[in-house]
Amino acid sequence: MICNIFSRGLKLQHLRDLGLKIKVLREEHRLSQAALGRYCNLSQKEISHYERSYRKPSIEVLSRIAEKLGTTAGDLMGTPEKRTADPELSKVIIWKIVERLEQLDQDAQKDVLRYVERKLAALQGREFPPHSPDTAPAGG
Repeated sequence: MICNIFSRGLKLQHLRDLGLKIKVLREEHRLSQAALGRYCNLSQKEISHYERSYRKPSIEVLSRIAEKLGTTAGDLMGTPEKRTADPELSKVIIWKIVERLEQLDQDAQKDVLRYVERKLAALQGREFPPHSPDTAPAGG
């Protein structure tokens, strides 16, 4: 049944449950719980417990499972690697951008901030209010 759902186009990232993701991928790879367990140096019972969400695997175990299933631990957990940026590095990058922004004249700063606000609003799926005198682009 799970394989049929997967084959009808349900994407892995839409499955919220880690255990169900492991089961779907294991079945897609035509592996038994015992075979996956052997590869990961685990018992069939441990794989069963992970799939039924009775237990959560350690990151090391999850990495071995993911490798055998052709994915990453991050994808199984719902956090693709590209989203797991170092927060301290992100702060440094943001401060460097702020420093560059401070070097611009006031009108250019308003233009940049307006662009950023509109982009964030679009990414969050909401409309941004029309121009006000404080946020209107320079020359407009």
